[in-house]
Amino acid sequence: MLNDKTRTVKVRVNVPNPSGKLKPEMFVHAIVRPQVAMGGRVMDPMLAGKWISPMHPEIVKDQPGECDVCGMPLVRAESLGYVSATTDEFAPPLVIPYSAALVTGTRAVVYIEDPNAEEPTFDGREIVLGPRAGAYYIVKHGLQEGELVVAKGNFKIDSEIQIQAKPSMMTPEGGGGGGGWDLHELRTIQDWYVRYYLLAAEGIIEVTSIGGFVQEYQIDVDPDAMRAARVDLQDIFMAVRNSNIDVGARSIEINKAEYFIRGLGFIEKVSDIEQSVVAVNDDVPITIKDVARVTLGPAMRRGALDKGGAEAVGGVVVVRYGFNPLESIKNIKKKIDEFAPGLATKVVIDYKRVKRPEVIAYTAENNFEGFLGTDPNHDAWVKHLRSTPRTDWPAWATTSQVTVVPFYDRTRLIYETLGTLNTALIEEILVTVIVILVFVLHLRSSILISMLLPLAVLMCFIGMKTFGVDANIVALSGIAIAIGTMVDMGIILCENILKHLEEAAPEEDRKEVGGAVLTAVSTIIISFLPVFTMIGAEGKLFKPLAFTKTFALLASVIVALTIIPPAAHLLFTAKIGRRFRRALLTMLVAIGLMASVWVSWWVGLTPRMRWSSRPIVK
Repeated sequence: MLNDKTRTVKVRVNVPNPSGKLKPEMFVHAIVRPQVAMGGRVMDPMLAGKWISPMHPEIVKDQPGECDVCGMPLVRAESLGYVSATTDEFAPPLVIPYSAALVTGTRAVVYIEDPNAEEPTFDGREIVLGPRAGAYYIVKHGLQEGELVVAKGNFKIDSEIQIQAKPSMMTPEGGGGGGGWDLHELRTIQDWYVRYYLLAAEGIIEVTSIGGFVQEYQIDVDPDAMRAARVDLQDIFMAVRNSNIDVGARSIEINKAEYFIRGLGFIEKVSDIEQSVVAVNDDVPITIKDVARVTLGPAMRRGALDKGGAEAVGGVVVVRYGFNPLESIKNIKKKIDEFAPGLATKVVIDYKRVKRPEVIAYTAENNFEGFLGTDPNHDAWVKHLRSTPRTDWPAWATTSQVTVVPFYDRTRLIYETLGTLNTALIEEILVTVIVILVFVLHLRSSILISMLLPLAVLMCFIGMKTFGVDANIVALSGIAIAIGTMVDMGIILCENILKHLEEAAPEEDRKEVGGAVLTAVSTIIISFLPVFTMIGAEGKLFKPLAFTKTFALLASVIVALTIIPPAAHLLFTAKIGRRFRRALLTMLVAIGLMASVWVSWWVGLTPRMRWSSRPIVK
């Protein structure tokens, strides 16, 4: 009887032991092959004429009596159905390989080939399973003898639609998009190949993988086998741990040469774990294979990556703090161009167009080994196809290479942001120049004041480069805010120079207003000192603005006090002929008229035209 708590069954087996090698409680391997009737009932003709306990079937006697465990009267084995069965019930049960059943909780799903379809089509069907007998499941309902069941296939069980056994799961039109690659293969390539190449790019501090399945060795222990072998989970844990470490044994000297001894505990395949010794009982080594089942499987994951409706594998690249993001993105793209041609390639065979015997005949005809067991020999296929012209490839075979596709690229965002700020700065400078021309009404002074802006902005960028201030949207906005104050200094100096041009020398003029200008700018700079003391998120957000505005104001002071006075002396004292003046004025008027027509929409003089792609229907 099955124990629902421990999920175990007690079995009584009579085994000859003439040599006496078998001892009580000794751990042995045994395969029990009982005769099973329809529905999973076990048959044993040797129980004919025996007396058995209904509550404890392991109590079997030759004569009537009472159960040694519960004291219940024994009954004949024939009355419990352990000896004979009806003709239909005695027929062999319907079984399927255990790998064919997709068990999800209490439900079991199998995929059955549709014999009426023109192309290979597999439909999902829910069935009722009985007990498992070795490598097979007994089917109670939902399947008929002769139906072809999928026992093994390259498809993933991940989404709700696939768990519901939809036919699209086995068809290429079902939204896969893996290109012949399993998710654990893509994740392995990402973790052990792509990731290390991207980490080698300058400015990258971390590459985090996302999506797919991380392949791992999984050990499923058997509690009954552990109890019989007298081992526990800690013993199995330590056995696996000790088999996967490197050990050193110092050195030995051979022929006057010293050799270092090392033991490499690198696990390469499932059998390496299976053969690890857990304990030794009665001079018999107990291995992992004796008390557990070792398989390759996916690790538990916390999320998935979706790309265009299909699950994919990707990575998130983290830039080192303080490094230029745009430069790091360029470095990543260079690295991708370096290793992309060397990414793994495999062959994809379309079995809708060809049968397996035809594929085997093609490989034999071209003298290469096309299969390793049941799986294609991808290295041999890729080598053959690459040496064959593309036009001579069979129609049912193609190659699939892993590619790196940008999922989220900040390059466009950075360029658009910088372009918007550059446009805003240029337009603001142009508007400021126009305002100076209108209100100053002095061409030479307007040119001199306008020269102050680009020089001060250039010096501001030099300061940002020197002190390592990134040119982000907040930092550049500090320059835009400071443009008004920068212009004021040039206007004050030029107005004062024009006023006292006939009465005082330029040096005295600079001394007259230079102190006042420096005092005003110093007051503004001092008012920004509390911003430099900010920490945390506030400091990261507002410190670049304070730096750039301070650089802009300092640059404007330097230009106003050192460049404008000598430039004003040269420009204001120079004499221009009448003809050149008339030609210059005429040219300025023409440029002004052309500019007014070109940018008339700035001031709303004419509506902007918008093109519409909607057809006109008469």
